[in-house]
Amino acid sequence: MNFVPPKPNSVVIRLTRSVLPLVLRSRSVTEVQCREQDLARLRALRGERVALLPNHPTTTDPAVMYHVGKLVDQRFYFLCCIEAFRDLRGAWGWLIQRCGAYSITRGTPDRKAFKMTRELLAQPGAKLVAFPEGEVYSQNDSLLPFHSGLTQLLFWAQEDVLRRSPGETIQALPVTIKYRFAEDMGPAILTCFIRLEAALGLPDGGGDGPYARLRRVGEKVVGKLETQYGVRDQEGAELGPRMAALKQAIVERIAGGLQVRPPEGPLPDTVRYLTNTLHRVTDEEPREPCPYDLRLWEDERQRLRPLVRDLDRLSNWIAVYDGYVAERPTPERIAETVRRLEIEVLGKPYCIGKQHCLVRMGEPVAISDHYQPYVADKSQTVDTLTRQFEQNVRAMLDEMG
Repeated sequence: MNFVPPKPNSVVIRLTRSVLPLVLRSRSVTEVQCREQDLARLRALRGERVALLPNHPTTTDPAVMYHVGKLVDQRFYFLCCIEAFRDLRGAWGWLIQRCGAYSITRGTPDRKAFKMTRELLAQPGAKLVAFPEGEVYSQNDSLLPFHSGLTQLLFWAQEDVLRRSPGETIQALPVTIKYRFAEDMGPAILTCFIRLEAALGLPDGGGDGPYARLRRVGEKVVGKLETQYGVRDQEGAELGPRMAALKQAIVERIAGGLQVRPPEGPLPDTVRYLTNTLHRVTDEEPREPCPYDLRLWEDERQRLRPLVRDLDRLSNWIAVYDGYVAERPTPERIAETVRRLEIEVLGKPYCIGKQHCLVRMGEPVAISDHYQPYVADKSQTVDTLTRQFEQNVRAMLDEMG
């Protein structure tokens, strides 16, 4: 599948907005809470070009931002990973395309996506939702590093705006999304521990507190995966280094199967590179194939199929670090980690409860205010502003915590 452009359709948007509360409830979100002052700020930007930059803790976040657009009666475009357009044999892609989503192949110079982003943000009153982390990281209180590529796109789009409309700007609006349980999760978490301990052959830890049971289950899973991936000499090592070594072993197995060498860089970039490479082989048919080409392609798909499981496992643990729960053992942090363990051990998450979603918006940042420093030093200015966006979102997340 190549680039998918947005095709917003008024009828589809009205219909999807009407059923949005049901969609959110199906995702266990019973309420989206936005402060009136934040909604007023967004309404005041109605005629402005705005890039909304939220954190991305769950796959429900795009629906939450779609709901925010409904609250202020503004149409949002969404920059969305190409993989999402393949879901439900393309039916999901057809729907979100008509809600204003368009595709980007992450970790690549996707020129068509870049061009579309510049064209959209050059339009007066345009609103674009883009997630600077680039990944769903499934943690409510932390962030993955923001990618500077999105900030670079904002400066390119600002150049286009200045050529067409001197003196006008693009506004970047940091947004923070946070979920809180709306019910007591203690009994549900207890049930999850019993289920996980049984599946791992552990004795019932009912006499211990939640954190002790969580750590015991986590260490057991890590130990079994170390055996699975041939990670040795870990006896007596701290859990953090063991987890890092295990992630590296999974990367090496996937890269070996694909016969590639990932570029040096942070783990999220490596995962993105491996994801793109695997999908190119398994999802894209040969161009103008003969029957034998198709047979060879199917053989290769079958050979690489086990790597999909390895990649899913790596993605599930991408943002996990030792001490995340210990530093603040809230029901949300415990449940997030339990869900990851359930996905690994049981194949799907069970630790799900009704939630409220809190949305906060920071002060808008005018990209034009940073344009002259950008002209003088592009790389430094892009990096500085990217870190500023990340810090703004992190500060709001800490306040909400």
